[in-house]
Amino acid sequence: MKHEFRSIVIDTENKTFEILDGTKGSYNIADIKECEALNEHAKFRGETKPFFHQIVEGSTVIGLFQPKMYAGLKIEMKNGMILGVYVSSEPVLMQTDQQREDHKEAIKIKKILEKYK
Repeated sequence: MKHEFRSIVIDTENKTFEILDGTKGSYNIADIKECEALNEHAKFRGETKPFFHQIVEGSTVIGLFQPKMYAGLKIEMKNGMILGVYVSSEPVLMQTDQQREDHKEAIKIKKILEKYK
């Protein structure tokens, strides 16, 4: 069965996943060591390892100085490679409806990957 999202396609029959937005490529689900739903500071996307610059959920940020971010997944593979899956298609602000929806989708993807690894 295929689970298709904007940023990733998970093929549970062949136990593979293809990242469409992030660290593009096809990978084996069995090679996943750990998977976390996180938020990455928007200005660092593509500049460093995926989700190296995180914005912690629930942190107090004052109005005008609230940084934009991407919700997604940081996937650590057994060989040490770090993969990023960006669920947010554009930068979002913390505690907005769009950020909540993106975070929910990241959790849903994480659960599917963990079920089949």
